[in-house]
Amino acid sequence: MHIASLAVCMLLVLASLPAAAAGKKYFLTPEAFAMGDVRDACGKGYHVASLWEIFDFTALQYDTKRGHALMTGSGGPPSDLYGWIETAGDDSASTVVGFGNCLGFTSSDAGDYGTVVRFPTNWAATPTVISPWDGGTSTCNVPRNVWCKQD
Repeated sequence: MHIASLAVCMLLVLASLPAAAAGKKYFLTPEAFAMGDVRDACGKGYHVASLWEIFDFTALQYDTKRGHALMTGSGGPPSDLYGWIETAGDDSASTVVGFGNCLGFTSSDAGDYGTVVRFPTNWAATPTVISPWDGGTSTCNVPRNVWCKQD
């Protein structure tokens, strides 16, 4: 087979594959949700994302129709706005980032904690194990935006 024929075959195969850049979508809800409503915050076809599902956001597409819009209109996710994230762990009220999840998103108690993440605005901050994301905790009685991923 000639190199040109091989190249054409490769292009036909690649054209039939789904576009990797398009990927599944994710977004941060534009509105904040009370803890009892977090599981329903994302809407049909989406679910509360765990950090590990959206950690590599370069393989995903930010859903600008559903998601929190940037003031600049650039179409990407907002910076410096924390949102609830699924920890993918056991139910916990821990103050430790990555462990607390408001007892599986069931507690609205001010003494219980859940994990939140954001894209920081300080690009010179010391990297962490979850960089470029920045994590924190929030008391479960505070409504927050929610990170969502397409099913």
